[in-house]
Amino acid sequence: AGSEPAGGIFANYLELPGLPPMTVEVDGRGPLDQWRAQWLVAASSEPFIAGRATIDASDRRHDRLLLRSRLDGYLAPILPPVLKAIFDGKTVAQLEAVWDGSSAFEDVALSVKSDTLDLSANGGFNASNSYLHGGGRFRLGEGNSQTVLIPLPDGGTISFAQLGGAVELPDRKESRKIAAEVSVSKLDTPWGYLASAELTSSARQMQPVGERSHSLDAGLVSLAIREFVPREEKFEGVLGPSGDVEIRGRTSSGMAVIESFAVNAGALRLAGYGKLANGITTVTADVIADDLGKFSSLADVALAGASRLKIQASVPLDGAPIDFALDGRAADLGFGGGTDGFVLPGDTHLAAAARCV
Repeated sequence: AGSEPAGGIFANYLELPGLPPMTVEVDGRGPLDQWRAQWLVAASSEPFIAGRATIDASDRRHDRLLLRSRLDGYLAPILPPVLKAIFDGKTVAQLEAVWDGSSAFEDVALSVKSDTLDLSANGGFNASNSYLHGGGRFRLGEGNSQTVLIPLPDGGTISFAQLGGAVELPDRKESRKIAAEVSVSKLDTPWGYLASAELTSSARQMQPVGERSHSLDAGLVSLAIREFVPREEKFEGVLGPSGDVEIRGRTSSGMAVIESFAVNAGALRLAGYGKLANGITTVTADVIADDLGKFSSLADVALAGASRLKIQASVPLDGAPIDFALDGRAADLGFGGGTDGFVLPGDTHLAAAARCV
């Protein structure tokens, strides 16, 4: 146990209103199969964080120990600013698990709830062979008119209506499929706004047990972004008033394949595919711009006309020369303005190839 008078170091560090006297108490006692502990943090003799933990012999297996723990409290005062909104209001955390007394935990059940956060997880873990199984879900925010506001170190903020995710690792010690997903709605950042985004992924874990448990293969990834609005003015003409993005890809045997990607925005439509293999990224894309004038601020030169191009690029990751080629057509193409500009009226065939060293 420990305490300090009003205006002490702990209260100043937590920036508690009025800098009240603080008390911290921790007490644990008993043999390992009948262990009891409790703790609390109090300000002006009023606890704002309290918890307890017990360890007992398991009723189902006498060679196992049953762990239970619960924490209740208002955590925001002791957390950094970036976490205060996540643990807003009262937080209740509960954990239960069966322990073999060494390195394995089974029948794990965890829940954490606050005014903003709802998290649950279950499963098991064995540190001796790195085997992990189970599943979990989390949700931040309620998805209603209330937003979650996260401060940034530079003074800016990120807000969203709801952020959620899930992960699933089946209890299978042979080859198994694992999956994860994350989604967010009404995300507002200093760089842009998007109505929603969803990322889903899965992979094949060939050896869930042992030193190679981290090795994954046959991965699938899908990303969908809806109604993206950039903050940067020079991109507003190209992507505004909003744009959608979709990407689908897979990985296998050291190769990553972008099966398809698409951008559908105000002045730009783009679709293509790509591959990363043997240290070289190759990309092929069809790019349609119905109004090149909207690209003027981005290119820093007056543009006019419309174009439809097929672009191919090969980019080695070791810094070797980059190969680039395009082929397509343009209508009423214009560059620059006044006496320095020129116009190619009608239909123009465009083709180029270059190697960038």
